[in-house]
Amino acid sequence: LIGYAQASETVAITAGGTATADFELRTSAVPLEAVIVSAATGREQRARELGASVAAIEVENLNPAPITSFADALGGRSSGVIMQDVNGTTGTSQRIRIRGANSLSLGNEPLVFVDGVQMDNDFGGTFGVGGQEPSRLNDINPNDIANIEVIKGPAASALYGTAAANGVILITTKRGQPGQTQWTAFAEYGELEDVTEYPTNWAGVDVLNPNAQKFTSAGFFNHASTSNPDGYGVYCSNRAAAVGDCTQDEVLSFNTLEDSRTTPFVTGTRERIGASVRGGTEQVRFFVSGQFEDEHGVIEMNSQDKANFRGNLDAELSETADLSVSFGYTDSNLALNNNDNSIFSPIINGLLGYPAFIPAAPESEWSVNPNNYGFGFNMEQLNFLPTVGEVDRYIASTNLRWRPTSWLTFNATGGLDLTSTHQEETLQPASPLGWLHYTYENGYRVSQRSTDYLYTATGSGVATFELTDDLVSTTTLGSQYTLDNAENTYCYGSSLVPGTASCGTTASDFSIDEDFFEIRTVGGYVSQELAFRDRMFLAAGIRADDNSAFGTDFELAYYPSASFSWVIAEEPWFPQLDFLNTLRLRTAWGVSGLRPGFRDAVTLFAPTTVATAAGDVAGVTLDVTGNEELKPERSEEFELGFETGLFDDRLSLEFTYFNKTSEDALIERRLPPSLGLTTEVFDNLGSIQNTGTELGVNLVVFESQEFALNVGFSNTTLSNEVLDIGADQGVEDIIINRGLQRHREGYTAGGFWQPEVTWDDVDGNGLLSDDEVTVGDSAVFIGPSLPEWQRSFFADARLFDWLTVSTLIEGRGGFYKGNDSEAFRCGYRSTRGCAAVGNPDAPLQEQAAYIADRYLGSAYGYVEKADFYKWRELSLTFSVPQAWTQYFQQAEGLRLTLAGRNLATWTDYDGLDPETNETGGNTAFHQSEFNTQPPVRYLMLRLDYTF
Repeated sequence: LIGYAQASETVAITAGGTATADFELRTSAVPLEAVIVSAATGREQRARELGASVAAIEVENLNPAPITSFADALGGRSSGVIMQDVNGTTGTSQRIRIRGANSLSLGNEPLVFVDGVQMDNDFGGTFGVGGQEPSRLNDINPNDIANIEVIKGPAASALYGTAAANGVILITTKRGQPGQTQWTAFAEYGELEDVTEYPTNWAGVDVLNPNAQKFTSAGFFNHASTSNPDGYGVYCSNRAAAVGDCTQDEVLSFNTLEDSRTTPFVTGTRERIGASVRGGTEQVRFFVSGQFEDEHGVIEMNSQDKANFRGNLDAELSETADLSVSFGYTDSNLALNNNDNSIFSPIINGLLGYPAFIPAAPESEWSVNPNNYGFGFNMEQLNFLPTVGEVDRYIASTNLRWRPTSWLTFNATGGLDLTSTHQEETLQPASPLGWLHYTYENGYRVSQRSTDYLYTATGSGVATFELTDDLVSTTTLGSQYTLDNAENTYCYGSSLVPGTASCGTTASDFSIDEDFFEIRTVGGYVSQELAFRDRMFLAAGIRADDNSAFGTDFELAYYPSASFSWVIAEEPWFPQLDFLNTLRLRTAWGVSGLRPGFRDAVTLFAPTTVATAAGDVAGVTLDVTGNEELKPERSEEFELGFETGLFDDRLSLEFTYFNKTSEDALIERRLPPSLGLTTEVFDNLGSIQNTGTELGVNLVVFESQEFALNVGFSNTTLSNEVLDIGADQGVEDIIINRGLQRHREGYTAGGFWQPEVTWDDVDGNGLLSDDEVTVGDSAVFIGPSLPEWQRSFFADARLFDWLTVSTLIEGRGGFYKGNDSEAFRCGYRSTRGCAAVGNPDAPLQEQAAYIADRYLGSAYGYVEKADFYKWRELSLTFSVPQAWTQYFQQAEGLRLTLAGRNLATWTDYDGLDPETNETGGNTAFHQSEFNTQPPVRYLMLRLDYTF
C-alpha cells in the first residue's frame, strides 16, 4: 500500500487448513514499494527501480478534498507540476506545465494515458467567446480515478517517444476487489461565489453651472456643451487638470460590477450525485460507477451538466493469463458566455461602465438600463447569445497479460478514445444586439461538428532471468502504434428564418468548410535492466519512431535513455544510524520528442476562383510552404536526486535536480520574396533550456489511535532560457502578446519587454502631465512569464475516528503578467474610466502607466509582478463512528464533508487575479489577463454512504 511501510509475519498453517493473520502497517513517507505500470511497455516496476522521479497521487485518498475536476486532483500535489487556474468560467480549461516549457511553436501540454490508452487532451475549441475554451482532460470523472502518476520529463519518458517531451500523466481508474461486494453512494451540493474585488469607474467633473441638475431625466450626466450651455459641467480628466485645462471640482464614481443593482454576477450552484459498486472473486473482479453533475456558474448563462459512466472488469483466464477491460463514457453539455476579448463579455461591459448609476426608464423593457455598461449590453441582452457545446466521449481499453513461463511475460494493450463534439451558436432575428451590425439584426447560425478517433495499440515481451543469486536481468522488447484521425465540418449563415436553428435556414453570407487530419506514429523499443541484490538497478533503453508529420526526407527519430537507482541504506556496510531508515540515490538521462504540426512539413495550396472566357473555374494558389526535411523537436534531460526516510520513516525528504534542453525547436523563418513562395516556412532552428530543483518534505508529526497529524511542503525552482532562435539564419526576436512579450536569445522564453517608464511630478500637484512622464528609447527586459518558484503546504489531521481536517496552500512567484484589463479600461476613453483617468487621488505610478501606454507608446506600467499564495482547499470530514452505523441497515461507513476551494488569495498584483489568462490554457507563453473571469470560490457539502 502506498504510504505505508512493508511488514511481514510468520504464520503456521496445517496441511489443508486456513489461517488468518492481522497486520498493522505503520505509516511510511517513502513509498519505495509503490508499483508503477508503464503505458509504453506494460511493465510493472517498483519505485525503487526507477532512476527518475515519478510523482504518485493517490486520488482515492483525496475524497474529502473539494475536487471538482481532474485538474483539481492534480494541482498543488506534486513538485515540478504547475496547474494554472486560468479562469473561473464553469466548464473551461486549466493550463498544465511540467518542468517549464519546451517548445516555442508547438504545444507544451503533457501526454496523457488512461488505463494504458492514450487520451486526447487537446482543448475543445469554441468560437467567438473571447478566449476561454474547455479542456477535454476534464471529461474524466475524478471519482473514478484510483491514482495518478506524473512522469516529469524525457529522463523518464524516453520510451514514450515522439509526444512525451512535455512529460506523461498516467491515470489508473478504480478496479474491483475480491470479497464482499461494496456499494458506495454520494450526494454533493455546493455554491460558487465571485469574490474578486473589481475596480471602480471614475470621472472628474469641472462644474460650470452648480445650480443645474447634475443628471438628466434619462439618468445621464448633464454634460455642458455648445448645444447644452446650461449643463452642469464637463468631464475633467487627471491629464487635462494637470496642465490647467480644467478644474476637478468633484468626482463621480460607481462600481458597476459590485453594485447589487448592476452586477452581472449571481451565486452559482453545483449538484453532483453518484454511486459505484465493486467486488468479485479472485478469478473475476468488477467496478461499475455512474455520476450526474450539474453546475451553474457565477454568470447566469454559464452552465454545464455532465454524466459519467464507467465499467471495469478484470478476469483471471487461467493460471498464466489475465484480461482487463475498461470502458468510460462521458455526456457533457456546456453553455458559455462571452469572456475576455469580446464586446459581449459581462466583465468588459462592467469595467467600462458609467461612473454613476443610471436607472431604467419606467417604460423600458429592461430591468437594468443598458447604458450602465461600456458597450451598452446588460445581462438580459447578453443572454440572447449563448455558445453551446455538446460532447459524447468513449474511452475503452483492453489489456491481456500472458505468462507462458516463469521468466517470460507478454503484454498487449489496445483501445480507442472517441470524442464527438458539437459547438453551436444561434442568434435569432430582431435581437437586442441588432444595432451593432446587420448580421445581429437579421440573426445568424454557426455550427461545428468534430469527431476524433485516437487509437492505441501496444505490445511487449518482458524476460526476467536470475543470472546469479545476486543479479537479475530484465529485458523488455516491444512496439507501439497510435492513429489520430479527426474530421471536422463547419457552417455559417446569416439572415436566419425566425424560430429556426439551422444553417439551412439562413439566406445570406453562407459558408461551409470541411477539414480532416490523420497522424500515425509507429515506434519500437528495447530496454535492459540489471538488478543487483534488489537494491542497485541499472537500466538502458532506446526507442525509434516514425511519424506521418515528419518531413519526407527525414526517416526515424531515436530516443535513448539510461538510469541508475541505488537503495544504499540497505547495504550491509552502510552505517546503521538510529535516525536514518531509508536512503536512495538515483540518476537518469533520456531523450524524447515533439512531432511537428500535421501540415508543417507539407506544401499546401488554397482554392480560388479564376475568371476565364468560358466562365469561372476552380484554381489554386500557394498557401503554405512545406519543409521536406522537418524533424521532430528533440528534448534531452538529465536528472539526479535522492529520497531519504528519517525517524522510523516519519520524515521523508525527496530532492531532484533537472537539466532539460530542447533542440531542433520549430521556428518560422522568413523566405526571400524572390523565391515566389509564401513569406515563412517552419525550420528546426531553435533551442530552449529548463533547469531547476524539486524538493518534497513529508512529516508524520504525531500518530496514535486518538490523534494523527501529517504535514508536507514542496518547493520547485525553475530557470528558463532561449539558447537559439535561428538568429544566424536571419530570425529576429519573436514577438507575441501584442508586443508585450518576446522570445530572445539569452533570455527567458516569453519574457516581458517594453521601453522603461519613469515620471517626476515636478509641480507637486499630484497629477501627471505628458511632459512629466519619460519613456525610454528601446525595450528593456522586465521579467519572465514562467514562475521561477512554486511552493505548496498541506496538512491532514485526524481526531479519534470521526473528524478529519485537510488543507492545501499553494504559491508561485518570480514571474510577471500583463494587466491588459486595466490597460484597456484606462485607454478606452480619455475623459472617464479607470482611476488614472478620472480619480485625482490615483497613485502617480498608475497615472504614469496610463499616459505612457496611451500617448507615449509603452505598456511598461501594465506589466506587473504576479507572485501569489492561494488557500486552495480546506475540508472537514465527519465520519459516523462504527458503533453508530449499526442503526443503518447494512451500512459500513457514513461521512459528511464540509469543504471550500479558493478561500483566499495573497498578492500584490493589482489586476483581477494573478493566475488568469485571456487565452485559457491553450497557449504556451501568453501571460496576460484581458477582462477574464477570475477563479471563483467553491463551498461544498458532501455525504458519502458505504454499504
